[in-house]
Amino acid sequence: MGLGTVKGSVVAPAGSSLVPATNNLAGVLTIYRNLSIDGTTNYFDLSPDATGLYLTNDMVIANGNFTATGGNRIIVNAFNGGLAEGTYTLIRCDGIMSATAGNFVVEVVGLDPSVRGMPVVSIQVVGKEVQLVVTGGSAALVWQGDGSGNWWDVNTTANWMKGVTPAVFFTSDAVLFNDSTLNNMVNLGVGVSPSSVIVSNNSASYLFTGPGSIS
Repeated sequence: MGLGTVKGSVVAPAGSSLVPATNNLAGVLTIYRNLSIDGTTNYFDLSPDATGLYLTNDMVIANGNFTATGGNRIIVNAFNGGLAEGTYTLIRCDGIMSATAGNFVVEVVGLDPSVRGMPVVSIQVVGKEVQLVVTGGSAALVWQGDGSGNWWDVNTTANWMKGVTPAVFFTSDAVLFNDSTLNNMVNLGVGVSPSSVIVSNNSASYLFTGPGSIS
């Protein structure tokens, strides 16, 4: 089963699979009534945006109750190469949540070696949600520059701030260009692939130049 709706309840027995959408295509599967899983393998395509505001993530919504028994595998496909540090909602119900973190084991596939470090993942059940918690994944960076080369490259030059700490850019990091720096010329040394780019500036215009590109 996958992207769309199921107008009824779903009982997924041992050996079955639950796929909210199709491989490398994230989406939401809505089940109008109850969802029960027992020893299933559950596949989730997740992007480097845990909020889902800029990039779509797989999720299952049960309008009724959700029950998990036995041991259920969650296989996370980092289909854009990386995962963001934060919390992803995998399963949400509107009725009674009958599951614990002990009902799940999780593994991650599809990580790109150019993406920021290997994330540490875990499952938690909070309220009516089964959540994936990621630490050490893709980061939210703010452009700082160095006043000389001002290179935007990959895992090379610490021209960014991660909070109050200088940082280098990795593929799938989310980047922000704002008024916190006077270094408004950005040299693209190579092709770069952020998960999102936000330019929010009032005091000066940004100039992006160099042989690289943004994709």
